[in-house]
Amino acid sequence: MIKKAELKSPYVLDAKLTDDERELIQYYITCAIQERTKPHRAKHYDGVLTGIVQSLQLLGRKDILDLIEMEFPYQDELN
Repeated sequence: MIKKAELKSPYVLDAKLTDDERELIQYYITCAIQERTKPHRAKHYDGVLTGIVQSLQLLGRKDILDLIEMEFPYQDELN
């Protein structure tokens, strides 16, 4: 089982989000880490990441996309 990434960015942690919104950010970060650390499975994780981004764009949730971008520098595996 894949361990969920711990959210570390103060921007994400302090944002007024529902538990589901926070979990979606956590899921995105977890998949991004898996994509980078397991290159042989990268295409599968890329599909999940693309689906999340497209869904957020369709829903007009640029705020969550921005929070995802703010989380990246706080994740050692993504730098």
